[in-house]
Amino acid sequence: MNRAKGAKGARVFRPDHSAVFLPGGGELARLPRAPGRTRPSRFHEKFEDRALFYDCFWHHDGADILLIGPPPLNLKPHYEAATYSASPSGKKLDANYFTSRSTMTSRLSGVPAGTTHVALEFAGRDYEIAIQPSLVKQLAGNRILFTMNKDNDLGWITDWVHYHVATHRTDTIVLFDNGSTRYGLNELEATLGIIPGLENIVLFSWPYRYGWRDSKVLKHHYWPLFLQISAMSVVLRRLGMDAQAILNCDIDELVAPVANGDVFALANSAPHGVASLGGTWVEAIVQRADHRADLSCRHLDFPFVRRDPTRLLCPRKWVLDPKNDWVGQTDVFPYMHRIMGAPERKVTDRERGSFFHFRGINTGWKDTRRQAKSSFWLTHKRSARLDMVIERLKELRPE
Repeated sequence: MNRAKGAKGARVFRPDHSAVFLPGGGELARLPRAPGRTRPSRFHEKFEDRALFYDCFWHHDGADILLIGPPPLNLKPHYEAATYSASPSGKKLDANYFTSRSTMTSRLSGVPAGTTHVALEFAGRDYEIAIQPSLVKQLAGNRILFTMNKDNDLGWITDWVHYHVATHRTDTIVLFDNGSTRYGLNELEATLGIIPGLENIVLFSWPYRYGWRDSKVLKHHYWPLFLQISAMSVVLRRLGMDAQAILNCDIDELVAPVANGDVFALANSAPHGVASLGGTWVEAIVQRADHRADLSCRHLDFPFVRRDPTRLLCPRKWVLDPKNDWVGQTDVFPYMHRIMGAPERKVTDRERGSFFHFRGINTGWKDTRRQAKSSFWLTHKRSARLDMVIERLKELRPE
């Protein structure tokens, strides 16, 4: 793991991770749910069929080892038959699996002092897995904002971070870079390092298959997004268990100001330490004569929301205080829109803050999608709360 000081004094972490994959070209592979159903080729290209684990690291108590990866699906019998040994001692380790729809946490106990690696025997093959350090102590008490990134414009990232630092006193940014080709971690570090107020910058290289929406299941179409959902458990378990609070918010999302406080304080005061955030879509329409966007647009160029927001509901986000006792249970899993395993869903799903989701901050769109019809004023409007966010961005935007 590399650690250095950023340009403004922030600590920069580039943690190594220990990914384990089945060999390519072999017969053994993870199959999707309902494997007999016909799916488009893009689904299979994006589906992660070889990853056993994305990371292996010390539990923050220093006694156990955690491995985070996709759910087992058809590989379940092989996980159950797998053996784990501490290296260099050779002592057999006890494995317990905690499975959710889109991810799995494996907990190894009985680890002797001096262990540096895990020797894994899985389906007749041997693997040696380096145990990565926990960063929980280094990030204790911090306000963590995290997301996954791929090729987002560096200006978008700057505005996103600068806004949340200034508005919500975010002091720690965690980015999982999913194989960007427009820049590397050095450019990301340089971009983040000039933003005042940041104390910690954590950059992971996370260049694996992201997954694709599955239209062939009746519920939970996004279940194959193993990479992103597993990364959330890595943030919680390897980085954030002693943080003041953890905010899940993507680069196309900005959390609205909170009266007499900030979004992290919402989590600290919420029952069970979970504050759900209600979302509003911001339309990809700019305030110009032709209402047409281009690739130079940033968050502040999009000031319009729908007059009837119920027509297109925006899923929730969340902010979590991890110091609540229930979060320590290994069968608790952060997902994009809620915490799986949180107590009293009616309480923890209650909206206590809000955020704006910008359709125009999107690397996959085309200009023709941005051309508004002349009658768009009948369906769209300005929002006073969004105007507050835009004004804050204008104050912060670097020239």
